[in-house]
Amino acid sequence: MAHLLPIDVSTHLWRAMAWSSASLAVVRVQEGSYGWGAACAFGAVVAATLAKRPFDSMVSGFLPFVAPEDEIEVHVVAPGYEEVERVFRRLYADKREMLGSQLCVYVRGELVVDLVGYRPTTDPATGKAVDYNRESINPIFSSSKSITALVVAMMADRGLLDFNEKIADRIWPEFGENGKADITVATLMRHDAGLMGFPKGVVPDATDMTTERIKENAMGKIIEKMGPPFAPDWEKRWYHALSRGWIANEIVRRVDPKGRTIGEILREDIAVPLGIEGQVGMGLTPGEQEKAVPAFAPSLWWEYCHSIVPPALGGKNECGLVSGDMFSKRNQADSIFAWGFPAYLLNDLAIRVFPDALLPDYMSTYAHIMTLPKTALLPEGEFKGFRQNSSRVVSQPAFRAAEAPGGGGFASAFALGRIAAAISAATNERAFLSAKPILSTGGAKVAQDGKNLKNFMGIVDTVFDQTGWNHYGLEHGPGRDGFVGWMGSGGSVLQFHPEHDIGFGFTVQLLRANDAGTNGARLQEAVIKCVTARQ
Repeated sequence: MAHLLPIDVSTHLWRAMAWSSASLAVVRVQEGSYGWGAACAFGAVVAATLAKRPFDSMVSGFLPFVAPEDEIEVHVVAPGYEEVERVFRRLYADKREMLGSQLCVYVRGELVVDLVGYRPTTDPATGKAVDYNRESINPIFSSSKSITALVVAMMADRGLLDFNEKIADRIWPEFGENGKADITVATLMRHDAGLMGFPKGVVPDATDMTTERIKENAMGKIIEKMGPPFAPDWEKRWYHALSRGWIANEIVRRVDPKGRTIGEILREDIAVPLGIEGQVGMGLTPGEQEKAVPAFAPSLWWEYCHSIVPPALGGKNECGLVSGDMFSKRNQADSIFAWGFPAYLLNDLAIRVFPDALLPDYMSTYAHIMTLPKTALLPEGEFKGFRQNSSRVVSQPAFRAAEAPGGGGFASAFALGRIAAAISAATNERAFLSAKPILSTGGAKVAQDGKNLKNFMGIVDTVFDQTGWNHYGLEHGPGRDGFVGWMGSGGSVLQFHPEHDIGFGFTVQLLRANDAGTNGARLQEAVIKCVTARQ
């Protein structure tokens, strides 16, 4: 969105707001209104920051640009899909701080869109220019969950597990300890198991997450001690951000005849048949890591400032607190994330000062998300909070080598698009490519049974099926209506559309805390418009 005020005008305006807010803070404190005084003081700090660093140049202090220009590589844009390319280019033209990004769309088995966006960056580890291209693999965070769900569906399709069986009955008896005996596979995959985090004080080391150590039951022993399940309100769905993936990995390797992990099955039974070897993985090999590009992330302070600043004054988050679009269906979830930033910052501080003392059991997962980099992946003294260093964490060889099926996958958009297209093809009883289907038509349909409507942690309603894919409706905005799958922190998307037979993959290099797939949704909306216009 273009700025409505010149930068020099907005800078002077922020200076005036900083002085007025500071003066008001003093007055409120003198009146005894300490809460209002603190709020005004906080506003003064924000305004002073924005006045000092105008928004058009502010990003340069947080992102390693080599040059300001961007480049769009057009590999495929089929006739009738020019609108998708236009929306993709607009993401860069509107200065949404896009760095590298990839987009891949299949419709009825045909590759209709294949785009790569690029802005020159340097690798902080080597100081060399990053070679970002169509085969570069990016961290996809929770889009990994869509792949994990696919592998579980493949196990069910092969008759190796049943979604309704209790995990502890046959698959993994030791899992039943501490009140977990009645949890089924479907309950886990729908995020309804109440096992959001590990026991307090238990933080797995990165070396325990390698394929070799997982197969030695290093993670399994930790999971067996989890529980009892947390059940604050079973009418709400409590997100198993990382734990679901690790538990699913233990289930999969126990039922697979070869004892393989999700990462190994992804490599052998999905990537090879679909022709995307080296472009998707969990637990990357040294060869796969060579294609992994460094990720970048603004600081939390930058994100928060942009969340509370209107786009007219240079704010980069259209879904922020005071944006004109914040109450639209598409941006409700993002707006809630913006509101939650003060709590996020305080929580981050509390965890570092009072490690687990202030957190109830059900929040331990989120504590460990932030403490994991310190304990396992980053040199001592370099930890400043997970979100602020998320880009550095996911760029570490130790993280890339770890199998974290809940949020530690890496992929190109081409790989994600092909995987999504293969699932959609199976759902529609149609062959995809010439390879043997990775999922039968019956298996794809059974996987999407058992749908369960629940509110997602008080944010938005979700409809997860028994394999762990969410079925999106209009409550998520017009762009996602009819899509199935999930998305990842920072903006990645792996989703398919059964009705229109669409496979959609989107990856980003810049990890935005306030982008819960908003840019991806704009692209998905454009795809739907193009598909329906051609019918």
